[in-house]
Amino acid sequence: MRFTDGREDEVDHVLWCTGYRATVPFLDPALVPDPARLPLYRHAFPLDDDALSFVGLMQSPGSALPVVEVQSRLLAAYVTGRLSRPSRDRMPASVTAEAHAARERWGDRRPHMRIDVDQYLRQRNRWTAWCRRWSPR
Repeated sequence: MRFTDGREDEVDHVLWCTGYRATVPFLDPALVPDPARLPLYRHAFPLDDDALSFVGLMQSPGSALPVVEVQSRLLAAYVTGRLSRPSRDRMPASVTAEAHAARERWGDRRPHMRIDVDQYLRQRNRWTAWCRRWSPR
């Protein structure tokens, strides 16, 4: 990572808390031109970058905290090797289906960020329960 004062350091993770602003000014705009339009698998994982993840980069009609907790568990499971992403050819269909469902329900404003909280939590709770049961050898 290169800091504004010119120093560089190798880091494992960057945690960027934006509040309600969907911005990532520390990333190259070519990598993430518009976070609000970023296709993310399970609303957390970019399709073509295994080293980058997002937690809380979503918009929901309900509370964000339960979603952020589940996303944090998914990310922790991925980072520790208890969960792997599906093959790259399976992820786009899932992202497209979720964006389509969001457009149907809420219109064209930020469909990649929109989450049906109840549905998301039901699906992800199955993942996190699986992650708790499984441990690497």
